Amino acid sequence: MNNQDYSGALLDFNKAIEQDTLNATLFNNRGMTYYALQEWGKAIADLSEAVKLNPNNEMFKKNLSDTRALQSQVAK
Repeated sequence: MNNQDYSGALLDFNKAIEQDTLNATLFNNRGMTYYALQEWGKAIADLSEAVKLNPNNEMFKKNLSDTRALQSQVAK
């Protein structure tokens, strides 16, 4: 995907989240889009929200953990 595709995906996720603010999958997917764009703070915020909304989802927890680890590596 190129950045334009990710920008379009972000617009779609933003609209969907406006309609359904409790949908953990939407937050996870938007977070992973920010991950792909290397926007770590936004990715972590959305992935944290996904885990908060659905704390039993192992994939959401792994995505958050992986993103935090990568952010710390990039920050070095």
